[in-house]
Formats: sequence, C-alpha cells, structure tokens
Amino acid sequence: MILDYYISDLYRNVYYKVYHEMTEKERQFVQAMVKVGHPKVKAQEIGHQMGQKPGYISVYRRKLIDDQIIMPASYGYVQFMLPFFDRFVEEQIMFDEF
Repeated sequence: MILDYYISDLYRNVYYKVYHEMTEKERQFVQAMVKVGHPKVKAQEIGHQMGQKPGYISVYRRKLIDDQIIMPASYGYVQFMLPFFDRFVEEQIMFDEF
C-alpha cells in the first residue's frame, strides 16, 4: 500500500515532468524500450522498433544516458536508471492511444 502511494507521487511529481520535457524522438526511444519488453534492451532492438539505423539510435542513447534516464547495462544494452519509469512510460503509451 505504501509503495502504491510512493509510485503515485513519483509519477505525478517527477516522472510526468521528466517525460514531457523530453523531445518527441527521446520519448519514441523510451517507448521502444518498453515495447521490447525486457529489463535490459539491446540498442539494435530499439532501432528495429523505431525503424532507424544504429547511428540514429546512438545519438538518442547518448542523450538519455547523459540525462540519467537510461544507463548502459552491458555491451550493446541499456536499461532504465529511474525505478518504475518503464511502468510510467507504458501508461503514457496507453494514454496516447486514446
């Protein structure tokens, strides 16, 4: 129960602002990470989801790492640095579909 309140406050007070200050391409990148459905996502899979080449993906990968939204997980993989951010993005994807 306490965790639900924590997550709700986190979404409302932090993640909403972080997400909506991202560029459209950065949002597409994190949405692609969520759509892949794994905690650690290979950059190649993100590129496939977005329909983009590795050079294009690397620009946004670097920007999101610099902004501390994602972090390298292992060679060629990234994961979210922010706890529960993947769940937040998943909810945003559902809201955007309506």
